[in-house]
Amino acid sequence: MVASRDIGPPVAVGLRPDAVLPEWRDAARRLLAAEVPPEAVAWGGAGAALPAAPAEPGARVPRAFVELAERALRHPDAGRFALLYRLLWRLTHGQPGLLHLASDPEVARAEALAREATQRGAPGIVEGAMPDSRSSQARLDVQRPAPPLPAATAALPLREREAALAALREEVLRDRETPLAAHATQAVFGEGPLDPPLMMVGEQPGDEEDIAGRPFVGPAGRLLDRALERAGVARPQAWVTNAVKHFKYEQRGKKRIHQKPDAGDIAHYRPFLMREIELVRPRLILALGATAAQSLLGGRPTISRLRGAGQRMREGCPVRVTVHPSFLLRLPDEAAREREYALFVADLKAAAHEAA
Repeated sequence: MVASRDIGPPVAVGLRPDAVLPEWRDAARRLLAAEVPPEAVAWGGAGAALPAAPAEPGARVPRAFVELAERALRHPDAGRFALLYRLLWRLTHGQPGLLHLASDPEVARAEALAREATQRGAPGIVEGAMPDSRSSQARLDVQRPAPPLPAATAALPLREREAALAALREEVLRDRETPLAAHATQAVFGEGPLDPPLMMVGEQPGDEEDIAGRPFVGPAGRLLDRALERAGVARPQAWVTNAVKHFKYEQRGKKRIHQKPDAGDIAHYRPFLMREIELVRPRLILALGATAAQSLLGGRPTISRLRGAGQRMREGCPVRVTVHPSFLLRLPDEAAREREYALFVADLKAAAHEAA
């Protein structure tokens, strides 16, 4: 944090009550370029002349902050402008890993506003929709380091990343801002080593995962283990997780029948997944199924169109797409199962080769 200073009279920033990212961004960039600290800014009300727009690109921030700000600013809370400027100031003044501190009250408050805005369907937010990558490039001075990580995360020491990942896991386990949490036994977080060559992202926990609290330990996980062994990939050397962290199901008698996550479910968990990816730092991500591909790449991806071709997340990390192992379990024809299993193993080999 920076030292306190004699800040003089506050700079009044007049924004419409319904102002969203473009208006706030312009004011924030001017204030930041003029080194106006948060305590010297009065947001709302009658505006005064702002500092001149910077001639050169200003401080670069993680893309995760741009996405957080875009969503949180659509919440009607009157304090959102000041809150996000305080976070921006801290990010650019000595706390580049701030967004990974789940226990920080200001980070937690901004994330709560973002989730509430998404769940309310605030104007301009479509559940499950991802920001358009073309317009995102100009929002703030978004940092675009070499893939797969924002430089702020890459600069964190290993011990700090481990602590931040543990804090993120606890945050996911405590998450009660989704209807799925009320029915699931527990949230299921990812597992594996940091800095792995490969991260595998599935859809959601199943019945056995929900009970065990670990990803891919049910029938689909056992099939994945066999396929990984055949592909020459050691599962303990990969990070395994899911796009959605709670089991979504329909109760039928004594059985809990899997239900596919919808766009709202995917949108709710995506910020958690993005922070998980930034902290784990995989070289390549393998999306297992359409839900994982949608969370990672946006839009409405189809496996047949994306399979076998290299993709890249807006955040920079390379992605490959294949089927979810549960797809193989559902095939009724033995010949089809053998054919698709061979293709799945080939996809695992290709991903491991690219990530090596």
